Amino acid sequence: MRAVAAILVVISHISIKSLSHAHYEIDWGKYGIIGVDIFFIISGYIMMFIAHKRENDMKLFLKSRFIRIIPLYWTLSFLSLIVYLYNPNIVNSSTGDTTILSSFFLIPGNGTFLLATGWTLSYEVYFYFLFSIALLFKFQYRYLMLMLLMILLVGYGSVFNDESFFFSDKLLEFLIGMVFFMTHKPSKINFIFPFFFLVSSILVFQFLDGMAHIIQYGISASLFFVAMLQLEPFFRKYKAVWIATIFEKIGKSSYSLYLTHLFVLGAVSRIVKPELLQTHPYLYIGTLFIGSIIVGYLCYLYLETFLIQWIRKRL
Repeated sequence: MRAVAAILVVISHISIKSLSHAHYEIDWGKYGIIGVDIFFIISGYIMMFIAHKRENDMKLFLKSRFIRIIPLYWTLSFLSLIVYLYNPNIVNSSTGDTTILSSFFLIPGNGTFLLATGWTLSYEVYFYFLFSIALLFKFQYRYLMLMLLMILLVGYGSVFNDESFFFSDKLLEFLIGMVFFMTHKPSKINFIFPFFFLVSSILVFQFLDGMAHIIQYGISASLFFVAMLQLEPFFRKYKAVWIATIFEKIGKSSYSLYLTHLFVLGAVSRIVKPELLQTHPYLYIGTLFIGSIIVGYLCYLYLETFLIQWIRKRL
């Protein structure tokens, strides 16, 4: 599922890059933006899973989350900073002022990060902080208490028209993932319901266009997530098939892919002439996509895993 979410984000940014680079619009590219919402739901689900399995101590939980996301993010942010100091127009040239301090410490609301995708990590870290607070309590209803807190934060933002970071309805997507973990029960392979939920996900996204983010994107991403959960027995059964192996590798490298693909898109768009997109659009799109996948996987193999192992030995 992480592979699909990462691929959707890449597709979304390829669409944006194609439009800005050569005024070529990819109609189906708009669906890719839902990948971020799927990631948030996955995060809520996975945090519940690891808290139940091993990381149910606040200190251990925060340490593991730091090791998982910060070393690679800081390394690539530093690389982006070098490019920015060389030529500021290369980094986030179309998305506003770039803030260096906020970029490294994921402080929201002060401009654009050196890594444009870093804004989503601000929400992740915010959720991790709230989740870690729940781990301080040892009674059985601590997660329900956390959910209530998240609902109250979003509710405050809704009632008082406060759309700032701390009261964003994106918190509800993490909550949805937590609920799915608490209610999901493994079942036999059944293609009818997953197909229904996948179609419903597309229809919701298409026909609720213009509605509040949590309604259009949140519901659509939730329906997709449910479909993938129900297909889990199928994926396990055929995990040795080559296509499943590819998706597994993309899933493992999804974080690296998520952070590095903008480097690939930026580099290719500066090398390739805009005319190629007009004359051979699928060759251009395919080059961006395959290049992003390869670079993301190489980053995972040789940088992300190295950084995680290196930091773990020293913390």
